[in-house]
Amino acid sequence: MLGLDRPELILVLGLGLCCLALILALIILYIRYSSARRQSAKSEDILQNIYFDIKESLTKTIASGSPFRHVAADYNNSTTRHFGISKVVIYISSRGKYTPLIWHNIDLPGINKLYFAPGSDLVKRLTHEGQPLWFDKVKPHDNLARLLYDKLDMKVAMPILFGKQLYGIVVFSESELYDLRDMSGYLLSLTDQLAYGFEISKKGQTAGTSRPRGKQAIGEKRSPDKSNRVESLGLLDDNIGLLKIYNENQLLNKFLGIIEDRLNPSFAFIFMPASKKNFLTASHVTKTVPAELRKCQVKTSDSMVKILSRDPGVHRMQHILEALGPGPGVQAFSRSGCKLLSSFPLPQRKIGFLGLGEKKTGKADYSSEEISVIETFCQTLRLTLDNIHHFRKIEELSYTDSMTGLYNYRYFYKRLGEEILRAKRYERFLGLVIFDIDQFKVINDSHGHQTGDHILKQLGMLIHNSVRTIDIVSRYGGEEFCVIMPETDREACEQFMERLRVKIMEFEFRDRSNKKSLNISVSLGGAIYPTDATRIDRLIYCSDMALLESKQSGRNKVSLYDPQFEKARQ
Repeated sequence: MLGLDRPELILVLGLGLCCLALILALIILYIRYSSARRQSAKSEDILQNIYFDIKESLTKTIASGSPFRHVAADYNNSTTRHFGISKVVIYISSRGKYTPLIWHNIDLPGINKLYFAPGSDLVKRLTHEGQPLWFDKVKPHDNLARLLYDKLDMKVAMPILFGKQLYGIVVFSESELYDLRDMSGYLLSLTDQLAYGFEISKKGQTAGTSRPRGKQAIGEKRSPDKSNRVESLGLLDDNIGLLKIYNENQLLNKFLGIIEDRLNPSFAFIFMPASKKNFLTASHVTKTVPAELRKCQVKTSDSMVKILSRDPGVHRMQHILEALGPGPGVQAFSRSGCKLLSSFPLPQRKIGFLGLGEKKTGKADYSSEEISVIETFCQTLRLTLDNIHHFRKIEELSYTDSMTGLYNYRYFYKRLGEEILRAKRYERFLGLVIFDIDQFKVINDSHGHQTGDHILKQLGMLIHNSVRTIDIVSRYGGEEFCVIMPETDREACEQFMERLRVKIMEFEFRDRSNKKSLNISVSLGGAIYPTDATRIDRLIYCSDMALLESKQSGRNKVSLYDPQFEKARQ
């Protein structure tokens, strides 16, 4: 056989079988790797959704003015039930030590009597670093920490940190559902929310549990205790009021208004990241802010910004000036009469800060109590901005097609209604284009569904780069896409469709491996508001009829709706 002796034939067959086994092993490894990647991505999506739900629940509990024990119970129930963490202990600062407030699934006798001292190694580390402490990496020196690690198999301790104050500690065991390290970022963010709940609850306790009822008699003077209680209740109401706002612009305006009412500064302003990269500008200001500050731009690399980023909180302008000396940023703020700067971290590792001028009354310096008030409000602002960022992300996820990155049908339908109302109000035209890929099933059958998905992604990017900024591009479903085109009449719509048809036909799409080039064509149909239809469903129907005409007349064509299309099909 093939001119080979028996030993040589056996050797060749053996080598062939070895190669075949190696190929099969590689295929199995690839399948497992792909499956693991898909599972990891799916797990991350699930964790994100769980995190958003828990965060929203905690925010509502805090905003309702509930006692801290209720907030901690909500936190405990959510992390154990939804994240699948088997054991949790929440320690809270009380009478000079950190004692257990709530624990879950702990069978250690006398756990309620075991506490952390303020000078313990674990407390010092969490206060200084402000990050999770993993017991398997850094062996704790405290007897209680070692007990939790050795006897209860606790994995990580997280700080309940507000500013520089450690209000408590949360200790977690492993999760039964997910990798605990994958969840650490989510858990730390939720623990920050828990710290804020403690701060709000503490202020509520200081103010007293009952609110004053009835009107004060004319000429009656409030006692100092009663006056302080009313003041604290007012601060608490203001903080909770900020938590309930979900519009960033409205939040910042409300925040500045509260700062003006509470602290009576000569002026106040907020600097936020500008649309121009690497700069911060005055995004919100009071009427009396000097013109120099309104126009000022501060680089993110400025030494003053670095200090504010490194050490969030309230800083006196004089201290910053003494530490940094004359610099462009410091000089502009100092020259304008700014007395305090209070920074607050923003989502995506950015920073913003509040600036205050001198006090109007007597030009006295800001007291330590007033600085504490500023820190609390800035922490509230940070948490609320963080909530807005996360809720916006949820909304984007619910409106975005995961494969192409374009908007989905849900968003398309919502925006089409809005744009029709706008077109009606201003008496303008509106174009709607619907198109799909010709014979897309053949592409899937010939090259595989992965290549089909890859083409959809490329097409999504091509369409996105081919429309105006005011146009709304959505994936309509399957291989169908649509474009809402405000202020577009019949002629402009037809020109756009023809231009897009040619652009797609001439574009070299790539297969999944990026080795082969593929060409596709699309059929397009369009309709115009109010010429062809005045209602949403009717406008979609007319565009569909035009698309059907393009496909039935040979594909790779453009059609605008004509009433004759319907008569021909009756």
